[in-house]
Amino acid sequence: MNNFKSIGTSSISASAATPTTIYTANNGAPVNSVLLQADVANTGAARMTVTLLFVDSDAGATYHIIKDAEVPVGGTVQIVNGQKIVLNGDDQIQVYGSDTTADVILSFIEDVP
Repeated sequence: MNNFKSIGTSSISASAATPTTIYTANNGAPVNSVLLQADVANTGAARMTVTLLFVDSDAGATYHIIKDAEVPVGGTVQIVNGQKIVLNGDDQIQVYGSDTTADVILSFIEDVP
């Protein structure tokens, strides 16, 4: 059975060296998750940039989903919308920005065989 879920955070790292992990797929279970949507809202008083990362646990590699996307004051950017990103067990979605004042919401399906 597929489980539709959303997860969010209201503060992100401002350092590329220590990005915020928003989601870890299935915590080691041998099933997949599918990232359906990722939205970032700027809750601060200044324009900011945001970077969303995909961490492939099997390859031990990190890839950019988007890098330094501009998010205007009071604005939202849909980073993943329409395409799908498959996450195997222990793959992660991470984020960092030029400021910490952002809300990030991910919507996904878990337990996909």
